[in-house]
Amino acid sequence: MKTRFLIGAIALLIFNCGSSKNEAELAAEARAFSDLKTMVATKAIRFDAQTAYPFQTNDVITITNALMRQTENANGRFSLSANNDFLEIRQDSAEAKLSYFGELRTASYADDNDTSIKFDNIIEEYSVSENDKKKTITISFKVRNATEQFNVKMLLYPSKKANVAIYGSNRTTIQYNGDIEKI
Repeated sequence: MKTRFLIGAIALLIFNCGSSKNEAELAAEARAFSDLKTMVATKAIRFDAQTAYPFQTNDVITITNALMRQTENANGRFSLSANNDFLEIRQDSAEAKLSYFGELRTASYADDNDTSIKFDNIIEEYSVSENDKKKTITISFKVRNATEQFNVKMLLYPSKKANVAIYGSNRTTIQYNGDIEKI
């Protein structure tokens, strides 16, 4: 009898020690996710990039390791805090100016000194998917500039943080982390 009581007491202790969110925290999370849904529905979002994470081949890794010594940047991570890198969605168009670190696959650029990702054009194939379980929203679309097509995938969080992956037709993939706000 004592053994059963002891096992029951230990089991009760173990199962009750888990952390759980109180009603106020759950309500705040639900409100933040609802606000995010509203922001996405307006199609008026600004993403301010803070860091860039390029996909790099061994050749680029060797070069960036040499160039980035003595800086706050490391191989595979570049701080953009001093830049004004952004991506904006405004109804049916998107505009971006994002620093680019990676390999270009073609030499058809008008300005050899500026390899930034730049576009200001009509959005194609715009889609939104909500994950209620993870409380995230994914926006995907395609957009072009004069020389290239970009596939953009934005993963938005209720905390107003976002990850943006850009797949260019003439360059390697790059991901940005940063903040979002309603325009």
